[in-house]
Amino acid sequence: MKLRVGGPATLSGPFADIAEARRYLDSIAEALFLEIRNIRDCTGSSKILGSGSGRLACVDAPSTIGMLQISLTKWHARFVIVMKNITPTGRSRQPSNAEVMLQLQHLHLTMVVEGVLSRSEMAYDQHTGTFERMLWLAARILRVNRSSGLAMLPLDSGVITPLFMVALKCRDVMVRRKAISLLELAPEQECMWRREDVLAFAKWKLGKEGQSWRDDASSGGGLRAKAAPLAEAARSHSERGATRFVGGKAVTVLFFKTGDSAVDRSSSFGSEITDLSADMGDVL
Repeated sequence: MKLRVGGPATLSGPFADIAEARRYLDSIAEALFLEIRNIRDCTGSSKILGSGSGRLACVDAPSTIGMLQISLTKWHARFVIVMKNITPTGRSRQPSNAEVMLQLQHLHLTMVVEGVLSRSEMAYDQHTGTFERMLWLAARILRVNRSSGLAMLPLDSGVITPLFMVALKCRDVMVRRKAISLLELAPEQECMWRREDVLAFAKWKLGKEGQSWRDDASSGGGLRAKAAPLAEAARSHSERGATRFVGGKAVTVLFFKTGDSAVDRSSSFGSEITDLSADMGDVL
């Protein structure tokens, strides 16, 4: 893996300021998503373990992802030092929105790494606390932005991607519903992510797994919150989108697997014609 100067491979010493912390975290994210793309290209999956691929292109993937995981840990340790250094001695202060955003992005990237290294969708059940923390941080960012009149830049990273991950990967129905509620308050677009497209897919996912995204009496709200974790047999994963023409009309077809996510890529995909945006096929 090639890393530019200032990337995770050169991470050492404390950050000079929040801006430098952001540059390093951005470089880790760039390297991570590039490696995930490489893994998917040669295995057909975004997971290293259980992919069933023996192609040489992915031989170094575990060590690369492991290095990025270490870089995230080092980044966080140095970020904590920066937070302390900019806080006056003996005084307390509320972190800025920029600091909170970096905390949210760090947790999101950490969970992405966990997903790549895990053998099963069930592994996410160990991280419900992290997902809840991500919701708290996202809610704080949205609250401050709305009260101050600030708007996220369309090409900047923000809250949509972390909230989307919570809605997709956390199987605690109450946490998922909270993620969807916060997504409804998010900016119309961040980078390639359009809010309405993301919301539609998240609601499709919950419906596919038998969980209503509505928090009302008809969906069994309180009772479902106390139910056992969603069984693996009910979980969908490995979603892909593609545009197909049906009756002369362009539609989005979602391909997905259901159940055991630890099997190799020989397991078959199911499919469903949806009214979701065709653009989602390019970002899943």
